[in-house]
Amino acid sequence: MKNNNEMDKAISAILILILIALLLTFCFPIFKIQLPSLIEKPPIEKFLWSYRGLDILIQAFLILAAAASVSALFRVEKGPGAIEEAAIEELKEKEE
Repeated sequence: MKNNNEMDKAISAILILILIALLLTFCFPIFKIQLPSLIEKPPIEKFLWSYRGLDILIQAFLILAAAASVSALFRVEKGPGAIEEAAIEELKEKEE
């Protein structure tokens, strides 16, 4: 019983400390803690279009990527199997 009584006292002390902390936080305006306000960020479209240098840099990258993609489509492949050959069909006569 003695062990259980000490455990109850410890739990009671912890709960009382939590209750006091909650009361100090929410009840007394003297100790009022203000949460930091979030800085409002402009939408991404406004950010991109207001900084012209960044806008030009992004557009140049997109044009370069498109040109590299198109040129990759027209490259000549080298190596075995790169050249397609037409299939030649022969008519074989059956030997009897």
